[in-house]
Amino acid sequence: MTVSKKLLTTAVALILTLTLLPTITLANNEITVTINNQPIAFADQGPVIVDGRTLVPVAGVFQALGFTTQWDGDTRQVTITRGSDTIVVTIDSSTFTTNYINHNLDVPAQIINGRTMLPIATMLRSVGYEVSWDGESRTVAITFSSQAMPEPTPEPEPDVTEEADYAEAQEEVEEAEEVTPEPTISQALVGSWNWSTFRPFYVFEADGSGMMVETPINWVTSNGLLFVCVTPDVCGDRCIAPDEWYYVVDGDTLTLTSRTLPMTYVYTRVQSEPVISQVLVGSWDWSTFRPFYIFEANGSGMMVETPINWVARNNVLFVCVTPDSCGDNCIGPDEWYYVVVGDTLTLTSRHFPVTYTYTRAE
Repeated sequence: MTVSKKLLTTAVALILTLTLLPTITLANNEITVTINNQPIAFADQGPVIVDGRTLVPVAGVFQALGFTTQWDGDTRQVTITRGSDTIVVTIDSSTFTTNYINHNLDVPAQIINGRTMLPIATMLRSVGYEVSWDGESRTVAITFSSQAMPEPTPEPEPDVTEEADYAEAQEEVEEAEEVTPEPTISQALVGSWNWSTFRPFYVFEADGSGMMVETPINWVTSNGLLFVCVTPDVCGDRCIAPDEWYYVVDGDTLTLTSRTLPMTYVYTRVQSEPVISQVLVGSWDWSTFRPFYIFEANGSGMMVETPINWVARNNVLFVCVTPDSCGDNCIGPDEWYYVVVGDTLTLTSRHFPVTYTYTRAE
């Protein structure tokens, strides 16, 4: 009887163990991570929730966003970089740094099943992403732009059979759709972009026209999306066409991810020689600083009372506050997308969400 009881106890324990293990695995696998509504696939170890915080494999999300990662086994540190952003996090530490600024963590980075797991929300927010959690679907949603991407309005199936009734139902659905921001021309995209053997593949002009290989196009941007009209006369004034892409410009790299299909392409900017843009030459007032900028035709100038050098390239203005550190090409830390319309100059930072407007001095 004793042996039978032991066997029975062992069998019950084994059944309980086998019953519980899949539950834990399924709970982990139920967590979904999306980037602009596109789900991310994880090779082996998926996201987990630790003390109310979601931890993800560094290779899963950060590399999908274009970051490079480096592991230092001696210091147990992960360094994550992309463009001018650098994140450094130490395993089991309650802090991390982004561009040398300290941030606190509620839950430290950890190694789980041999994978480095990082707290996704706090770290991505430190480099400008928006991260939200949907508890009902157990989904972590990551978006590129400063505004949340609009969710598509589901289209109801009309309970009609006649063609006229169906058209009327479609009009009602379109009227109920969510209003999106007015389209604009993103200055970060203006220029020529190479892909594979196509040099260039895209040419985006500042007036919204352009070329795709040898095909004329129109284009606009809206709420983090690039709309490309391959047949401009079909698109109308707003140029909303079937080619719709989430876009990210990181320095001279353009990443386009299809809004509807699982496709991502990476393009490189066609580099032009630095020039002195004649439309910038002159004096420009801003606020009470009259003038704020003086751009001379020889590439020298002043910023308030500080001597500068300057050039323009690929629709970007480079301002060197310390000319002797810039070299012949004057590629300095102040980099601005510029637009001149009449006597108005608009500068948008290449790296920060700031825009300034100047007026040409009398």
